Amino acid sequence: MKNNIVIIAVSVVATLLFVAVFLSLRSQIQTTKQQLANFPFEVHYRKAITGNGYVDQFLNKSDTSKSVKITLTNPTLNQSKVFSQVVDAHRFLEIGYLQGWASSSGDQIALECDGVVKQFTIP
Repeated sequence: MKNNIVIIAVSVVATLLFVAVFLSLRSQIQTTKQQLANFPFEVHYRKAITGNGYVDQFLNKSDTSKSVKITLTNPTLNQSKVFSQVVDAHRFLEIGYLQGWASSSGDQIALECDGVVKQFTIP
């Protein structure tokens, strides 16, 4: 009889712990989805007019200036470069070979703003 009570008690505690962890994770996922949906930047690419590769364009869609950290990575060459900049409201920041980075297909972009990081890959 005692063994049955112990098994039931352990099962109840384990179930309650699982539910608590699940609800916490669900809340974190919903917060992250909302942050990504409200992310203030769009990423665009264009072929460089004079020079090699692509020019990466970062549009600040918000009504205020935003500080942004951009990490560009070429996984083929195992190289990366970090840019930190303030981008005015509704303005583009462009990064290309003139700024020291010529992007190519497969390059990865990590864009960090307001504590949220969004990842992109150049097609």
